[in-house]
Amino acid sequence: MTTSWFTVKYVADLMRDEPRNVGLVVKQDDETVTKFLGERADGTIDGRNIGRINSVETYKLWVDHWRRVATTQSCEELEAIRVRPGDNYFLSPRMERVFGSDVDLGDLAGDLFASLVAEDREEVVSLKDQVEGVFKHLALDTSVEIDKEIQVQVEGDTFDTLHFDYLYRADSRERLMERVNLATADRRTWDKVHAASWTFTRLLEGSARDDARDVGCIALVRTGSTDRDQQLKQMRLLERTSEVVDFASTSSAERKLADLLVPA
Repeated sequence: MTTSWFTVKYVADLMRDEPRNVGLVVKQDDETVTKFLGERADGTIDGRNIGRINSVETYKLWVDHWRRVATTQSCEELEAIRVRPGDNYFLSPRMERVFGSDVDLGDLAGDLFASLVAEDREEVVSLKDQVEGVFKHLALDTSVEIDKEIQVQVEGDTFDTLHFDYLYRADSRERLMERVNLATADRRTWDKVHAASWTFTRLLEGSARDDARDVGCIALVRTGSTDRDQQLKQMRLLERTSEVVDFASTSSAERKLADLLVPA
């Protein structure tokens, strides 16, 4: 699947013409992810974490502009408007690469941002690395199985095979976990939410036939700065069949995972 991206560039002095990368726009079909220096989990900008910028307030306005334009314009339309004479902020020429269909665009954008934009003052990690880093910090990394396949009884002698990102097992307790990156709030994100919700429901219905097992589900999500209302709806849907842990704040996610997984 072809992924396109533009780096957002800033030139402090137009006469010197020394651009600096301050943001990223990543597009794949109708899915878009934007990331900027200084961006907090809730989408606001921390002016202390963007380096040397002539005006933080102007930077924030340009961030709002490129977020809006990126989510409403195609790659071809972005190419047509990426540079305007006299502007301190502009987009680089479009770059493209073919990635596998199973690549999460939010995680891919994080990796691209880390290599193209992020500076030493920021650490940008994928949701996968974030989750597994918390497992390690909680000393659960040896107790959590990765890419787990589970057989569940559907009816009679009929079984279904379900796939989960993680399985944590302690005595009779089993907690199955799926990563769902909500930072890209669009139709494909809804597809991932629906898939996770269906998988959780299928597991719980099949596990209900086994009284000896204590089975539960955990959705490991990360919210972003775009379309907060839609992300809240997605989280409510996931909460119907699972505990939801939001990695927008790693420390908060770690505390909640500790409550859910670490034996008292």
